[in-house]
Amino acid sequence: MIVVLLLLIILVAAGLYSIGSKEMQYSEALDLTGIDAKVTADKYEKIEMGMSQEDVESIIGGKGKLMYEDEYRVEYSWPGEYYSEGSEHFRLDTAFSKKDNTLIMIDADNIVFGEKAKEYEDMQKSEDFSGLDTVVIKKQQLKRLEENMSYIEVSSVMGGEGIKVAERTIIQTRGSDQFRNYETRTFITYAWRSISKEDQKPYGIDLTFEDDKLMWLPIWALSPDIE
Repeated sequence: MIVVLLLLIILVAAGLYSIGSKEMQYSEALDLTGIDAKVTADKYEKIEMGMSQEDVESIIGGKGKLMYEDEYRVEYSWPGEYYSEGSEHFRLDTAFSKKDNTLIMIDADNIVFGEKAKEYEDMQKSEDFSGLDTVVIKKQQLKRLEENMSYIEVSSVMGGEGIKVAERTIIQTRGSDQFRNYETRTFITYAWRSISKEDQKPYGIDLTFEDDKLMWLPIWALSPDIE
């Protein structure tokens, strides 16, 4: 019995060590400071779904960092022009199909959406939001939002434009190998922010659109400030 217990303890300890090692490797993988090639707005606009890995590297100006690989796909990441060490934002994440070496996923988080997104991140670090373009968010506004509204319609309801914070494009496959269909889908996320009366910090909502249509509505209480 004692021998069995000792074996179990050893196995659990080994498992925990393994998990810790994987987390450390993942954390290290997030760091893109060693990648010289950076993605700019102009470069990003030239990248298209279906391109080869070599074509994407040629546009960006060098190889990215290998993030993940299995028998079907390989994923690479590049830093954006506003990327800073340790940041999970301002980066371009991609995935290529191993079968035909084509780009099947583009995930840009705050990477090329102008200086507004960078300014907002800097404000969060400094906790100085005096320069933030804000809107007044009230429950009455949220009740007026409807699925499939366009970005312009939502901006009108919210009382101003949002900050573009993310864009994700994927190639989605449907059907069997013989009758496979490929569909390109693009999702864009905008953030609307207001300033809390209690602690003078921002709160708000992030809304995602596909083909300029609002995908879903926020259903949670966002802040006690919302009246």
